[in-house]
Amino acid sequence: MRILHTADVHLGAKFLSLGDKGQEHRRQLLRTFEQVASLAIAQHSDLFIIAGDLFDSNNPPPFYVQEAIRILRKVGDAGITTCLIPGTHDPIEPRSVYNAYDFAGHCPALRILAGESSTLRLPELDAVVYGLLPPDGAGVSPLRSLRLEEAALQIGIAHCSFHIPDRVEGDSLMVTREEVAASGLNYLALGHWHSFSEFTCGSTKACYSGAPEVIDLDQAGAGKVVLVNIERSGDVSIQPVQVGSRRFERLRIPLDTAISPAAVRESIAALADRSLILEVSLEGLQALDFQLDVEEMERALEDEFFALRIVDHSHAALSEVDINSFAPETVVGRYVRLMQQRIASASAGEASEYEEALRLGVALLQGREVLR
Repeated sequence: MRILHTADVHLGAKFLSLGDKGQEHRRQLLRTFEQVASLAIAQHSDLFIIAGDLFDSNNPPPFYVQEAIRILRKVGDAGITTCLIPGTHDPIEPRSVYNAYDFAGHCPALRILAGESSTLRLPELDAVVYGLLPPDGAGVSPLRSLRLEEAALQIGIAHCSFHIPDRVEGDSLMVTREEVAASGLNYLALGHWHSFSEFTCGSTKACYSGAPEVIDLDQAGAGKVVLVNIERSGDVSIQPVQVGSRRFERLRIPLDTAISPAAVRESIAALADRSLILEVSLEGLQALDFQLDVEEMERALEDEFFALRIVDHSHAALSEVDINSFAPETVVGRYVRLMQQRIASASAGEASEYEEALRLGVALLQGREVLR
């Protein structure tokens, strides 16, 4: 049995943080979803799984719904059944997008696994597919209600977090490794995490396909779908496939090793790529004479990337401010001693502000140019 598994497409997402490029990325999600559907057809898949959040909300622009219906109908015309479950962004509720539009009428090969229609039997494949939605949508593992039917191949679809001790907290929808191992499923297709991840729990293979295109603009690992092959014996093999047109990366630049602002710019420019969303973190100790205009550098380099964000987490190298080098009767000397006293008695949050004031104040009082 061959499956193409995707999730978290988020059609209709606005991407306001991308400014003028938000609409461009919004359209890219639709183009990528169509490429995913075409891949399912090209791979002669028996099943196309969408594990939640096909839409970014229950009120997406009608254009995106109509295009999604067109794409899903194309998959069905190729003889492939699509199994879809609602997610946390497009849940089943009175105003659900799945109630507002006639998906069943337009896409006869689409099965929305929810409510009384949460199980799909595929006798020709000796398989059963379960849409695993928790009661009332919160606080209960979606696997708690699972009752297996007679079939050689058992496939579950859930939209939730996978419990990893010390890493995942506070999510009301969560499955544990023990629950997955005891489920009796051959394959558990997961959605909700936007990066590809796989887990083997007993005889069950569980996998997040991740979002096929970057959704959260600070999360690496998106841009994949998963090709799944299940043998008659129940053995499962998976193959992640890159489909996304854009990717996210972080670049850390320690300013205590940077020679100059020009060196910082060169480090960023070396990664220039129009498909890259790059977040640059400036860290470490910043010398008194190291003056960098972050906003100006962003403007100068932004056209080299799909999106660029530079965040300054550095702080002043206070060891360079030698209190004994400034006579107490001078303006600089009095200023340095006053600020040192305030830093010593300040809270952690206030201390960083006083440190910045000390660095800039000494530079200004010494006649240095300060860029703000």
